[in-house]
Amino acid sequence: MISFAEKRVIQSTVLEQNKILSSNPSFANKRQAQKIKAEAMIKLGLVSASQQAPNAESEQSEEDKPIERKSTAHLYEFDPNRKPAQRKKDNTAAMALLDRIDSGEIDPNSLIDEQKATLAKYSGTGGALLGADGKIGSAYEYYTPKPIAEGIWDLMSELGFSGGKVLDPSAGVGVFGAVAPINAAVDAIELNETSGRINGLVNDGAGYSTTVSAFEKVAANTPDESYDAIVTNVPFGGVADRGGNQLLVSNCIS
Repeated sequence: MISFAEKRVIQSTVLEQNKILSSNPSFANKRQAQKIKAEAMIKLGLVSASQQAPNAESEQSEEDKPIERKSTAHLYEFDPNRKPAQRKKDNTAAMALLDRIDSGEIDPNSLIDEQKATLAKYSGTGGALLGADGKIGSAYEYYTPKPIAEGIWDLMSELGFSGGKVLDPSAGVGVFGAVAPINAAVDAIELNETSGRINGLVNDGAGYSTTVSAFEKVAANTPDESYDAIVTNVPFGGVADRGGNQLLVSNCIS
């Protein structure tokens, strides 16, 4: 028999966990809150140990399970000998395919792997290549080679990552998301319209979502502690290179 004071403390614990569960927590935080709430309800006698609360860890619902993505890693190639001339050729082929999609000649929802692989070869306009907008690329634009992205995920696994919600705030054409474990649900944010569109066309689906936007704008409307991991190639450059985007979020470090 628990005392009245103990009962009040346990009831407060349940209310606290309910508040966490209603705040769009990360997967890990949600599972922890569900476990604590279930244990508290057992102590209150609302459920038995053999019949834990519906949200308890032993009765994980389909909604709570990490969504397993369809792997797209095979669509991204790595050529250590690719020169600027080949990058330009690959970029031209990718942009030509985008034009065919925009014209309605190709259905974006019916792309075959060969077409997605053509898009995935787009490497941005870093190194003074010409972009779809006719502008010369930034010296800071650099897309991570596939082996490096794979190595980062190997390290994440060694550090204990076993699935959950992942943010890539500077996603490029999506190599980090493509090689992520299939139990990682990826939210990809990309500022460049060409790269962001390609990312979405190649990767979007169950467990993967691409947003073309300044990351700061998305961050300003996203609660803290929403993700289990953040994996990205952080952009380089000074404050001036951010084009004022740092002003879109109040807690942004400039």
